[in-house]
Amino acid sequence: MSDERLHELTLSAEVMGKLSQDKKAFAEAVEAYRTEDVERFQKALDRAGILGYCRLVCQYLCSKHCVLVCRKLVGHLDTSDKLDVEEWRQFAEFTARIAEDSQLLSEFIDAVDKEDSDAFGTLLRRLQAERFGHQLCHWLCQVRCRFVCRRLCPESPLITAVGQIPTGRIAPSGYAAGPSSPPGPTPSDTKSPGGVGDHPYGGTTNIKGVFNTAGATEYKVEFTPVGGASQVITTPVADWKKNPTWSVGDPISTYYLDYTRSPVGDWYAIADMGLAGNDYLTDWQTAAVLADGTTPKVPDGEYDLRLTVRTATAWERSSSPVRVIVDNNGPKGPGTGGRPIMSIRQGDRELTCCETVSKDGGDIVIHIEGEDVNFSTLSVVLYGGCDVAVTVFEKTYDGNLSDHGAPAPGIDIPWDPWRAGVDPCCYVIFFRIYDRAITNNSWSGGNAPGVTWRSITIT
Repeated sequence: MSDERLHELTLSAEVMGKLSQDKKAFAEAVEAYRTEDVERFQKALDRAGILGYCRLVCQYLCSKHCVLVCRKLVGHLDTSDKLDVEEWRQFAEFTARIAEDSQLLSEFIDAVDKEDSDAFGTLLRRLQAERFGHQLCHWLCQVRCRFVCRRLCPESPLITAVGQIPTGRIAPSGYAAGPSSPPGPTPSDTKSPGGVGDHPYGGTTNIKGVFNTAGATEYKVEFTPVGGASQVITTPVADWKKNPTWSVGDPISTYYLDYTRSPVGDWYAIADMGLAGNDYLTDWQTAAVLADGTTPKVPDGEYDLRLTVRTATAWERSSSPVRVIVDNNGPKGPGTGGRPIMSIRQGDRELTCCETVSKDGGDIVIHIEGEDVNFSTLSVVLYGGCDVAVTVFEKTYDGNLSDHGAPAPGIDIPWDPWRAGVDPCCYVIFFRIYDRAITNNSWSGGNAPGVTWRSITIT
């Protein structure tokens, strides 16, 4: 027996064993299966804590149901236990024949659905097909099972995109991979040498999703810090709809009406959703601040996003969590105000601002220090002279999440400006370090970069 088969059988038995421990939930599930009551079936499984195994439960009940129905319609199976390929072929021929007659096939389906042994037996005798009774019953019942289980176990609500990145491109760790969809705001990953990829989120982050729930009337989106308590996103959403009173001759500017849809308590009304799209759930304002104007509303870290849908009967269904990482802070360093630092020395001498260096003193050494947990790229570039720009040093994280840039003790960069062909003149050397955050639904260098600079005169 294959490991996969063994796993499914073991899992199915464990799930059904758990359901059997709650007699009321078990009875509810069976009755809901027989009446094809989606809400009742899912509530029973949810009560037993096995809603995530809905298809396994349905298939198990279906197997038992088909055995009982076919015994009721046909009686005990009385046939040879030897393989008879010709009999199999004849049954295939028989099913093809009845499938050509839609009225006849409908009568068989109706007899199985109603568990009407008289009607089923009459049809078999009319076709002189009593020997195929059990096979035909199981065939019809199993096909019914697939459709019933599809109905009783619809897909769960689903968050489909975060910050314009489809959730299929968000790693279990919470980092997102480009490109965005539709394309444009965030490019495809180019970890090396571009430093683009493994994105956290910052600023205002759009969340999209689908409900997958018949009769859904409301929804909410929650974010939960790892190991913490969940909070509901209640951002008012800007939307628009066609003006119902607009008529030919009215200004075209009045064809659409702008409006804002806001949740009542924790819940947005699905009926309020307009032309922004029925998958446009909300905007998560990760960088919003509290009344004191200083404290981030959503501190940097890992969060799980979850969509919950509610029907008019107060039945709730939730999506699986989507792990994301929030980062609203740009690169920092040990300088004043958390800025990166840069110093320049020649030989044993550390240069002050606007100092002059000459070739006789030898190479200069540029020291840089700055870091970010989501480091993307850093560069040291010299500007000045007559429209001169020379890249002295650059580095990208190359997909290494443990690379934080130039943390203490920093990086020393030996450089010979004369060998590099830098003309004698005055210059400014900039050190810039960037992170990988998708901010306000797009990537264009991440959060505000860490920047510092020094002036120098080269003779």
